[in-house]
Amino acid sequence: MQTALDLSPRMSSQQIDTQARLLKAKVNVADFADSKKLERFLARFATMYDVKHVSDPHAAAAASNPLLYSAAAQDRGENPGVDFSLILRQQNASRLT
Repeated sequence: MQTALDLSPRMSSQQIDTQARLLKAKVNVADFADSKKLERFLARFATMYDVKHVSDPHAAAAASNPLLYSAAAQDRGENPGVDFSLILRQQNASRLT
């Protein structure tokens, strides 16, 4: 949840009632029963995870914004191919907001 919703890891140290209130404000757990909403949430998690856990700055750019990656690759003289799965994840993640 912290990764997908971009919440601070320090949130875990708060009282459980406070954590529950913050999570309820951000997400409706009942929505996870809907497979499409769950799929969008998981896509958002995957995108956010990739953005936060990639050590290569070029790969991080690709994960966060495929168009920026394409421009950076072109500047380095590389083939500026775009991974369409990244674009799909980005679109799915933006639908949750």
